Amino acid sequence: GLKTELARLPALLLQSPTAQAASHGRFRRLIGELVGAEDPEVAAAARRQAELDGPTRPTWAAQVGRDSYGLWADADLPGGRLRFRFVPPARVTVGSPDDESGRRPDELQVTLILPRAFWIAEVETSQALYAAAQGRDPSRFPSREPAIQPVERVSWNDARACCEALNARITGLGARLPLEAEWELAARAGSAAPWTMPAGLTADAEGVDKIAWTTDNASRQPRPSRARLPNPLGLYDMHGNVAEWVADTYGPWPTATITVDAAAVGGTQRVLRGGSWGDDWMKTRSATRIPVRPELASAYAGFRIALDVDWGAASPDGSAVVARATAGSADRSKTFSLGGWRMKLEPEDGK
Repeated sequence: GLKTELARLPALLLQSPTAQAASHGRFRRLIGELVGAEDPEVAAAARRQAELDGPTRPTWAAQVGRDSYGLWADADLPGGRLRFRFVPPARVTVGSPDDESGRRPDELQVTLILPRAFWIAEVETSQALYAAAQGRDPSRFPSREPAIQPVERVSWNDARACCEALNARITGLGARLPLEAEWELAARAGSAAPWTMPAGLTADAEGVDKIAWTTDNASRQPRPSRARLPNPLGLYDMHGNVAEWVADTYGPWPTATITVDAAAVGGTQRVLRGGSWGDDWMKTRSATRIPVRPELASAYAGFRIALDVDWGAASPDGSAVVARATAGSADRSKTFSLGGWRMKLEPEDGK
């Protein structure tokens, strides 16, 4: 019934202009037909819609917008402008099923709750950005176009230091490495498959070739960003090119559903995700985890920047969504034409 339809509204991570408008339209209709805005399920759906809508313009943003992939914001960082994609709070099933080809013992499949939204860079950190922030480019493969070439040969310690340098320059940026669960949420973009494939592609060597740089197609070096197809969140090279450092220490996934709002600590190794240009295509699966010492700098390893979300005064409690929906459903009058006359039917008071 109506409650079932209401429960389906917040299912998508992706909120393109079309999807956002459609979701708000359905919400307006449902709030008019259900008991009212005070219904607990209406309030929960409104809160989720507010989370999907995203925050107001961040203080660090030079420009913001919404496209077919969802909400984005551009930041003017040292070395050039970088686009970030908004990822709302969500549940993510990490790891892999027992029968997934290439599965390793550290890929226990479990659902985790990520209560915090975040921004994540559309591309891997470039040589230009890193050199501007840190004063040098350590890459084994320096490019004539450093603005579009991912930096590599950076350790986990280097990646974290670069984020801290950016925060020192730009007030309120909140740059950091993504949590491992955040990384997998962004890589999967709602998919449970080994790779997040665009429509029409199959998860085989030929299909992965269209989304990832691997040992099969990279000609023995990392390749420029945006040269393969993005995933449904608009993120490039989540599979292949350079493997990406995440914030956590390496360890087993939890054995039961928990809320994850901070990086795992306690281990001596860190984690690289996504596989690289030096890996076979089977090693670029969403679930693949690579434990590495934090001081190791490799030509196969780079990183992607995540940012904290500052909701400001407009916290996602759903009240604004309910107000819009209530206003939109208030006028329930109907008009139609009959015999050349335009007629209007209005509900009686209280009906």
